[in-house]
Amino acid sequence: MSFFDKLVLPQSLEHISLIQFLATLMLMIFIPYIIMLIYGTLLSLVCKYFGKRSETIFFETISKDIIPVVTVNKSTALILGLAPLLMLTLSYAQLFHNYTMLPVKFFILAAVLLLIGIVLVFTYRYSGLVSDILADKKSDDNSEASVFQRRVGNLYNSTGLWSILFLVVGLYMFTAGLSAALHPGDELTSGGFFSVVFSFSVLTRFVLLSLLGLTVSSSIILFRFFHWEGGVQLEDDYAAEIKQFFSRILFISSIVLPVFITLNTITMPVRGVSPVLFLFLFLAMVLVLISLLLQYKMLSSKKFSNFPAIFVLVLFTAFLTVFAEQEAMSNANYRQSLVLAQDFNAYKATLEKTVFPSNTMSGADIFKNKCSACHRFDTKLVGPPYKETLPKYNGDIDKLAEFIKNPVKKNPAYPAMPNQGLKPVEVRAIARYILQEVKKFQ
Repeated sequence: MSFFDKLVLPQSLEHISLIQFLATLMLMIFIPYIIMLIYGTLLSLVCKYFGKRSETIFFETISKDIIPVVTVNKSTALILGLAPLLMLTLSYAQLFHNYTMLPVKFFILAAVLLLIGIVLVFTYRYSGLVSDILADKKSDDNSEASVFQRRVGNLYNSTGLWSILFLVVGLYMFTAGLSAALHPGDELTSGGFFSVVFSFSVLTRFVLLSLLGLTVSSSIILFRFFHWEGGVQLEDDYAAEIKQFFSRILFISSIVLPVFITLNTITMPVRGVSPVLFLFLFLAMVLVLISLLLQYKMLSSKKFSNFPAIFVLVLFTAFLTVFAEQEAMSNANYRQSLVLAQDFNAYKATLEKTVFPSNTMSGADIFKNKCSACHRFDTKLVGPPYKETLPKYNGDIDKLAEFIKNPVKKNPAYPAMPNQGLKPVEVRAIARYILQEVKKFQ
């Protein structure tokens, strides 16, 4: 993956911590939105299927009503869906570029699949609206309007199924990327692409995200219909059926959720666990249990006044799960972070030598630029020849260096030697040089 080696830059340990923090923020944005979009769309298709099969008006109506809720708009899909996934891909490319690029490959594949899926979801949404408008228009079976109406209907039927296929597979590839990032260099990733895709770790993590998707999408649908800005004006019977249907989905998925939180924790590598990880998971479990108690009370009394509290608990459960995943990933890749920090230090040292070359001169350069104006090794010039003055130092470089650093007049036959303003390292360099060179003249 030389492409990524050229794309990314070495990072210090502080910068790596910042990248991991940004990755956590992106996961907090991306995961709640994408699971809401996927499983909200899936619920719409399921309701559509039951509506056609049983000819029940409720299922046909709710199938079309929940799609605008979970898709919101195209800008939201770009800002909360695709942009965070792109940032995550670049972040993990930065963290794994010299180690393993398998997580990045999964994220790139997930991005392509999810992009196609999102386009198909909005096609499904708007073709459904057009189909409803055309259904109110009467036209001959062989007219152009009738042909167009059938084409729109076929588009509405086909894009829904294809969108959920691309979205679910894209989410699975994203889950595989998370698992690969959590197990770098382990047996899980050493087997390559397919060993990761069909691993138990990916399967349990995918089911966990799916259950979170059902709880988040169901709670958002109920909150949007009955509590957001006073709720939507609905007929009493229709409103009661919506409450009953989605509250049951929320309750059942919330019951199963702790099981897969536990299984997902078991599949984490030992080096990924920490007290902070268990704290996040414990808090998530507590929130799920509190949410279940409130849901049970709500279903028993059929009073939805406390649902906003359930909605908040569900969202915070999702956020804590994301925190736990990122904490495990940071722990599992701590050694890789140290390697990247070492690469940064080496890169920094090389860069400093290249951009800011050292102005410290060697012993030979100092002799040529400063000493040779007054001294020779074997003949008298302004100062005495080195072969006469250096023997008294007996090869003691420290003693000679001290004289060069702070020269004093010793021989009245010669002028005092001026201080040359050399750095300590340069003083020792010239002392070593002349002690070595004078041997050639003795």
